[in-house]
Amino acid sequence: MMNKTNNIYAAVKLICETYEKQSKDVSEAVERWQLHKIKHTFQVCSEIMTIFYHEEKSYHEFSEEEKELVELAAILHDLGRFYQHNKTKILSHSEFEHGMAAVNLLKNNPLFNNPILLFAIGEHNHYQINYQNPYYLQLTDKDKKTADIIAKLLRDADKLDNIKQVIYSGAHYTGKVMAPECLSEELKSFLRQHQQINYINKNIKYEDYTAAEKFIGHLSWINDIYFDYTKSVIRELKYVEVGLAKLKEFGVSEKDLDFLRKYLVI
Repeated sequence: MMNKTNNIYAAVKLICETYEKQSKDVSEAVERWQLHKIKHTFQVCSEIMTIFYHEEKSYHEFSEEEKELVELAAILHDLGRFYQHNKTKILSHSEFEHGMAAVNLLKNNPLFNNPILLFAIGEHNHYQINYQNPYYLQLTDKDKKTADIIAKLLRDADKLDNIKQVIYSGAHYTGKVMAPECLSEELKSFLRQHQQINYINKNIKYEDYTAAEKFIGHLSWINDIYFDYTKSVIRELKYVEVGLAKLKEFGVSEKDLDFLRKYLVI
């Protein structure tokens, strides 16, 4: 194995080169979207290590090689996003499995073809972690424990940054205004049967959701957080309260807001 500095450098170089390659001859909206993903990637790198440091028992039990995998998972988790537009000509996440796209790219790279890393990246954008993932099943019991912690760290860090971006941006980074279509119809039939909590229901086209539903869908990622430190950040920064205040600005009724206070629990 290369030393840690070289592996981290190689991962950052891969992300930056891929971004540069895929950003040529694209629309302004796509370029803005991809630039957002670069910023998001490095924010997740910061978030994941902060969460990890606060999980003191796991942090001290991890070897240096395992700690490196935590950093690499954060750097490489959205690699598939940079191929998304050129491959599919779409930006919506619901029609493109970007976690698996990253895995398919990385498994052919001798530096990053590690089943723990591929499992964590492949599961970061799913509704729930799939423990029947073939990369997970090939691991020893000890490595399964490591892989599970890294996958959960990545999911927490990813959601923490995405929630922050959505509730504070006021608009999607693609420029689409998060204008309201102010719910009910029994809170849009309980958010189209719960939106699978943190990911939009695959049986309904993404564009058919109202902007307010999409906003709530992103905010409801708080229901899929693993670590106490992540939860404490969400509470301290009052992400739920800020999100609900924004929905009130959209014109969402007090009845719907009361329902959401019970739904959005951290």
